[in-house]
Amino acid sequence: MMSIQKTTLVLLCIWGIGIFSCNKKSPESQDPLPSALPSHTFRDERDQRIYPYVAIGKQVWMATDLSYRPSSGSYCFDNNPLNCDSVSVLYDYETAITACPAGWHLPHDSEWQTLEKFIGFSDADTAIAGGTRGDASSLKSGGSAGFNMSVYSGYYTGTNYFSKGKAQYYWSKASRCRKFDKNSNGIFRFTSFSLPETKRMCVRCIQN
Repeated sequence: MMSIQKTTLVLLCIWGIGIFSCNKKSPESQDPLPSALPSHTFRDERDQRIYPYVAIGKQVWMATDLSYRPSSGSYCFDNNPLNCDSVSVLYDYETAITACPAGWHLPHDSEWQTLEKFIGFSDADTAIAGGTRGDASSLKSGGSAGFNMSVYSGYYTGTNYFSKGKAQYYWSKASRCRKFDKNSNGIFRFTSFSLPETKRMCVRCIQN
């Protein structure tokens, strides 16, 4: 009797394994996972471009420069469209203040200062205007902050283009803009908004 029970149990186990194996799909035939962006990326619905982003302290910044090309107000260095891909898009101020996608905005001077303090700028350095301050190496390509400031797009005056490969200029909303120099780890903070307002410069968006 015991032998019959054991035989029956073994047959049931084999039958169960067979059913499981038949129903299990191979990796190739499994239903595909839902389409989704990798973590820490954002899709701009205006042009479907995907941007990485990074949390730095309590702020969330795009981890690359804005590349959106509105119908007017944006420029490519030397009027060469390839430069908008290889370096960054340059914007006049009126375009820059509205260029970031929904949920993001052009940073204010105070938001740049918050970023600078988080990466180690002293209060005294953060307050300086008209000079290069602090050590922002963590914001450059490969830096620990993940900000990934990796290109030097220069700027456009409306007449001539300057400083490509040497410096990166960023708009700040209605206040002091920023400049990163290739040969310096500091950040230059302009003394007033009036100095760069006639330039066309880059945009780095911050989350609302």
